[in-house]
Amino acid sequence: MPSDTLGRMKRFARWIIPFIFILHIALHVHNYAIQPPRGETSDEYTYAFLGLSLIQKGIPTSWSLFLPYQNVTPLTIRGIFFPIVSPYFDHPPLYGLLIGGWSWLYGERTFESVNLATIRLIPIVLSVVTLSLILKLGRLLFDEGTTRWAMLIFATAPLYVLNTRVVFAENLLTVFLLSALLFYRRKHRRMNFRAAGMLGLVSALSLWTKISGIAVGVGVVALGILDKIQPKYLMRIALYVLLAAVLYVAYGALYNLDLFLKINNAQATRPIGPETLTVLLTNPVIVNKVTIEGWYGFGLFALAILGITDFRRNRILLIPALIYLLFLLATLTKEGSSGWYMIPLYPFMAIASAKILRDGIAKGGWILVPFLLLVFIPYITRFEALYGLTIVRYRLILAIIFLPVLTVLLLQKNTLTRKFGQALFALSIIANTIVTYTYVQPV
Repeated sequence: MPSDTLGRMKRFARWIIPFIFILHIALHVHNYAIQPPRGETSDEYTYAFLGLSLIQKGIPTSWSLFLPYQNVTPLTIRGIFFPIVSPYFDHPPLYGLLIGGWSWLYGERTFESVNLATIRLIPIVLSVVTLSLILKLGRLLFDEGTTRWAMLIFATAPLYVLNTRVVFAENLLTVFLLSALLFYRRKHRRMNFRAAGMLGLVSALSLWTKISGIAVGVGVVALGILDKIQPKYLMRIALYVLLAAVLYVAYGALYNLDLFLKINNAQATRPIGPETLTVLLTNPVIVNKVTIEGWYGFGLFALAILGITDFRRNRILLIPALIYLLFLLATLTKEGSSGWYMIPLYPFMAIASAKILRDGIAKGGWILVPFLLLVFIPYITRFEALYGLTIVRYRLILAIIFLPVLTVLLLQKNTLTRKFGQALFALSIIANTIVTYTYVQPV
């Protein structure tokens, strides 16, 4: 290859990562205050109210629908009703302090003054941090190309973008989870008490972010057991998590232990069942609206393929993802759809999708068939919404999508298959960008 061509390629490569970050930020901030619309979930205000009350009055106060609360103060803010309770124990306080602290610094110091345009900036910043962690973790586990593809998927897929710009505690939990795994991956061969303490601290902060954050500590310990890390280090991590749990109970006791226990019992005894698995595997949800989103199904499919083909090599992705999913199955109510619970799995789904796509394209390209079925077919619904879809149009679109791919695969030309697969991936990212940019939450 001529030196000038090689130089141009290197200069182009240096701009790919900055471009992905710019694209990620641009899609997150576009219409961020109005899509998803205000009122789709009032949980966004939960954290702002909780943080503001702790900062200004020292008493956790927010809104809740749980029956054990007796003293309820009705509050209506710009058409949304909030049953305000105090002390409030639905969620641990860490994410509330982050959101409420930002709202307070921004000058929004009453419940009535809290604005989505203000508080949604925090999850957007957290999403940028998550993208940075995908970059670092991807480079540690796989090659540069796989890392870039994973970042592009995470940065543009409508489901990922829309849910990670809404004020959910899972966005902070995702940062803690990826940080713990990244630190573990770098230190597991030379683990010491200091490194175990850092992992324990991140695991403890995860628990104080949301109860489901216990999956972070459990995931790290499970990885340590598989990697035969000395028990004394794993015990240190577990001790930090136990201490965090004890301190959380002490936090409840400081205000009202009986009410704290009743609220946690009410959360623990919500109706659960095996139906939850079907909901999680088949229903991509933006906030609380089930949507048709291809990258969700393909991401879960990709994680399954990684587990089937080489579980041990991919264990740092698969074990934490599996433990978090099992925690959801054991705790998540089977009634209703809440898309934010799956947010911590999005980076794993994006990385797994990129890995099996690139490997599959290099090994004959037949991975493109499930890729088209799971990712491209859902785009047809977007076409239907804009232009309508007759039987003839639908069959024509299927032919346009599948005939070129099947032709290329049957020719068995590796170079042609690779370039065609790369072109299809680029086309999917362009489609992601258009759909995300023009997204309007259905009524």
